[in-house]
Amino acid sequence: MMANYLKPVAAILIPNIGGFAGNIYTRPAIKPKTPGEVSWYMALKKPSFNPPNWIFPPVWTGLYCSMGYASYMIWRDGGGFSGDAKLPLACYGASLALNWAWSPLFFGAKKLGWALVDIVGLWGSIVACIVTFHQVNGTAAHLLFPYLGWMANYLKPVAAVLLPNLGGSVGFWFTKNEIRPRKPGQVTWAMTLKKPWFNPPRWLFSPVWTGLYCSMGYASYMVWRDGGGFDGDAKLPLTCYGVSLALNWIWPIIYFNAKKLGWALMTNIGLWGSILASIKTFHEVNPTAAYLLVPYLGWVSFASYINFWLWRNNRDHTD
Repeated sequence: MMANYLKPVAAILIPNIGGFAGNIYTRPAIKPKTPGEVSWYMALKKPSFNPPNWIFPPVWTGLYCSMGYASYMIWRDGGGFSGDAKLPLACYGASLALNWAWSPLFFGAKKLGWALVDIVGLWGSIVACIVTFHQVNGTAAHLLFPYLGWMANYLKPVAAVLLPNLGGSVGFWFTKNEIRPRKPGQVTWAMTLKKPWFNPPRWLFSPVWTGLYCSMGYASYMVWRDGGGFDGDAKLPLTCYGVSLALNWIWPIIYFNAKKLGWALMTNIGLWGSILASIKTFHEVNPTAAYLLVPYLGWVSFASYINFWLWRNNRDHTD
């Protein structure tokens, strides 16, 4: 008879055990051993909506129990690991791994950027769990909603990081046929352009832009947070940032779709100026946010020079 209870109990214990292991990293940061000691975490600037430390253990215990039991319901009703439960439980496993990795990244390694990337992946994996769980057991999916709701505390920085990435993805959708031809052996306009020897390989652009979009997105969140939102001291910096985003997103359309190398160069020059303005105004609110934009300025400077070289040496291909 006891065997009937062991499986759901085990499912509930699994996320709690992982969460308890993460306490190894979080406890010294939240409760230093030496009285009066100020830990790295305690010295961080925090938003007004940051929950008090005491609320985390009971909230996470409740969330771990509900998600653990939800996973058991999926395993039970979906035919185990080989049936319909296979994909939902794979998504759940990914969410657990990302959940457990966050504390070592944030409190252990003190890597706020990587911890943010982890949160973005975790949020996506929870959404995937809800969707796939619902196909097997609707109640199990509903048990994950509090988990998703709790993660909403982190949605503002996540949204700030996603915004530039979404714009970049839309730009890629408009230009992908020039970069990656549909038909094997097809030669596009962009492929016929004379290029400098220092032109980066095509595969490099995606990871570089993803990294830059994430860093500039989080920088904008820091300015929004520390500058009083859109009506406070952050108003001018975020306006400059918005201009830089607009110019960034429009460049591929001018370059690849309109095939206007000259206008693309002018857009790059405007983009360079707007990034410089963003760095200056960001620095007045949060210097770290300004420093996060320096790699962006460096890459756009390099890209602008490439654009100039292409415009100068491909007059027969464009305006």
